[in-house]
Amino acid sequence: MKHIALIGNATWLNRGCEAIEVSTRALLVDALSDVRFTCVPFTIGDCREAADTTPGVHRLPPPDFDIPWMSYDWVRWRVHRRLGTGREYRALVSRYESTAESIGDVDAIVSVGGDNYSFDYGRPSRFWALNDFWRQRGVPVFVWGASVGPFPHGADEHVAASSLRGVSRIFARELDTVSYLDSIGVSENVSVSADPAFTLEPETCDEVNLAGELGSCVGLNLSPLFGRYTGLGPDEWLEASVQCVLRMGEVTGRRIVLVPHVMLEGQSDEAFLWRIAERVGSSVDLAVLPGHLSARQLKACIARFSVFVGARTHATIAALSSLVPTVTLAYSTKAYGINREIFGHTDYVMSAAEFDPNRLALMATAMLDDKEAVRALEERVPPLVQRARESAATLAGVLGVSVGSGA
Repeated sequence: MKHIALIGNATWLNRGCEAIEVSTRALLVDALSDVRFTCVPFTIGDCREAADTTPGVHRLPPPDFDIPWMSYDWVRWRVHRRLGTGREYRALVSRYESTAESIGDVDAIVSVGGDNYSFDYGRPSRFWALNDFWRQRGVPVFVWGASVGPFPHGADEHVAASSLRGVSRIFARELDTVSYLDSIGVSENVSVSADPAFTLEPETCDEVNLAGELGSCVGLNLSPLFGRYTGLGPDEWLEASVQCVLRMGEVTGRRIVLVPHVMLEGQSDEAFLWRIAERVGSSVDLAVLPGHLSARQLKACIARFSVFVGARTHATIAALSSLVPTVTLAYSTKAYGINREIFGHTDYVMSAAEFDPNRLALMATAMLDDKEAVRALEERVPPLVQRARESAATLAGVLGVSVGSGA
């Protein structure tokens, strides 16, 4: 039996993180057959994680990344940060020791999370440390289904390239990442893959009363996070979102269903979408999906929309992988790469800087009748699903397992 540690994901309160973990485990079970998992997220909070009793899955708390004040590692961190070397991550390497003891013998580390190896959420020091810690112990590290970079030129880019060249394999979820990695000298250990969530199996949710009507609806996911990238203040972003819903309902003439996908305190889609719904009132035909639905249940709902507009990456992946015409609201480069993979262009992407409620409503309406978009989804999504499965088989091969052998 192989023992795989899935490290670096975030809490299931982000349904995208749930989708990544659940689909990754399913892919690796298919490829390895006889396998058990230890899951080590970097954040927790969803009670469903604690209650998860899936056979062969063990959960550990996040590593403790707090460096004791005035310790040797604290001094190292401060010195490297002051000098701008990009190497302050070395002070975090030892923070994995307790986690390693709890994991025990392990055959591979699979670094999951989608876009952890980027500057989207700050310098990824914890992940450079992860790579170094396990590599020093001779355990293969796989960067799984990831968008990587871009990194600032200079020390940070040099550190990134050095760390990424040292992992066993990088499974890039779009060709843009492959091209970027090649530009910084990382190519020999790179495979083109796809986001594992493209393979997520939907689960019907009978409690959603809208289920029979969703086929004529427009699904809409707006998030507090996206608003930060528009340059608008919180109140301005709320008002812009209200106008978006009003205009979407007016232009499409359809019911608008608001879809929460992240329920983290302080950046909850659910709380934000209910504020929008209260402001909109009865001006348009409007509904809000419940926030407690799982990633699989949300995908089942999203799959029934006639068109979907989403700000959360994995909400759009749920739609695209269900062959639903999708307009993507983008705050980072990852959205552009996924759209190029499927449509061959980024005409169905609206950046945060360009956000305009009227134009967005027109884009959604245009997609309702865009047969080329539907054809692109039908032709290009199945190969992405296959790429994800082939990546799991490649990982199994590195571990000495022929797919289907269960050895």
